[in-house]
Amino acid sequence: MLIKILRSTKLSKIFLLLLSSSLILNKYLEHSNKLANIPSLYSNLGILSRFFCLTCIVLILLSLLATQFNNERVIQRYFIGSCLFLGLYLSKAIIFKNLHLNSVFIQQEFILLIFFLIFLCSWLPFTYSSQLSFWKFNNVIFIKTIKTIVFSTSVFLTLALTAFLLDIFNIITISILYYRVLIILTFVTFGGYYFITQLPKSFETTNNQSPYPTFYRIFACFYLSPLSISFLIAHYAYISYCLSNGVWPKAQISVLVALSSLTFFLLACQLEMFRENKHSKVYKSKGTLYILTLVLNVFYSIRLANYLKNSALTEFWILIALILCWSCVTCLYFILSKNRDLRFFPISISLITLLLLIPNFSPFYLATHSHVYQFKAILNQHGMLNQNGQFIFNTSTRLTAHTSKSLLDSIYFLERKKSLHLLANLYPYSIAKENLTLKRVLLDFNLSSY
Repeated sequence: MLIKILRSTKLSKIFLLLLSSSLILNKYLEHSNKLANIPSLYSNLGILSRFFCLTCIVLILLSLLATQFNNERVIQRYFIGSCLFLGLYLSKAIIFKNLHLNSVFIQQEFILLIFFLIFLCSWLPFTYSSQLSFWKFNNVIFIKTIKTIVFSTSVFLTLALTAFLLDIFNIITISILYYRVLIILTFVTFGGYYFITQLPKSFETTNNQSPYPTFYRIFACFYLSPLSISFLIAHYAYISYCLSNGVWPKAQISVLVALSSLTFFLLACQLEMFRENKHSKVYKSKGTLYILTLVLNVFYSIRLANYLKNSALTEFWILIALILCWSCVTCLYFILSKNRDLRFFPISISLITLLLLIPNFSPFYLATHSHVYQFKAILNQHGMLNQNGQFIFNTSTRLTAHTSKSLLDSIYFLERKKSLHLLANLYPYSIAKENLTLKRVLLDFNLSSY
């Protein structure tokens, strides 16, 4: 009975409609300025929207599992585990009111949870299946996702352009609320519903041996392969140019290296399925490409570490560092492993995402505490902290413009992350969290004139 219900995807569609409704209601109340008078309503709508979104993805995962495993007991275990996960998420948000968290952390945690569940959908139903079945399913979903985005974008642009023309010629006055609601209806309601209807009803075809699709062969050989090789040539040419001129390549280039590595791994997902044609030039070159990508990522990982060691971290640079390190491990796996499995990609990313969901390992925690650490280090370096690590208010130390800018950068970063309360330990007296405003902190640390 449970398997039949989950396979129908009706529950996913219901929660998709609930998600759309909560988002539209949120936008309407926000537009009419009613949320400003009832902050708790805004908070609760946000909680419900996030809950409905996560429930949709969880139900899609359960639908895939029910399609793959025709075992009632196994599906019941997955269903109970999913209910516990969603129940804990909702109870943490409503019962405990997220008192130990702030809105920025909650948003980042929500995004990480979405990524975790999406990658879980890509490999968990195929734990005991062949690599071919896993590969076929994800390629089909990849194409369906592109179709969904194209269709949704086309519908949105058509309706938005029509409304814009009606408005510009004064035929009908179109409110900005129309465009906000239109985004939800086209990308969430229409796009989500279309995507759910495209989910496979059976995995029998994915398990059957079939010729390598011509589209993916062309996509890999004539687009991804030249693109990845061009990236590698460009990066190595830049490194050679810098070293020949006696300078080190800029660490910021690691962003481009991370993106080009992701492009190469997309190519690798296709190359590993070229085993039926091992005499292909593209297949033969993959070992060299893995080695070149590994060396490049190791080089820029070291450069980025040297660049960041004397500065505070941000979530962006933490993400780039993670991609570089993951790329190194992935290249090593595909170079050294005799039985390479494409499921290594989503499984490893799922594990990393799960690690980042632990509060003390989250990008938010690492970034905010990194700025606090740098702030304390600068003050201590200039003798502005006592033996207990607390600020000396009557100090006559004058700071340079560069040092003041570093302190201000940390303060403004903590302000954006709503984490100025982390500076409370620097005060020689107890101070309430809500009293640590930006203006108060700038005055207390003699930085209000900058």
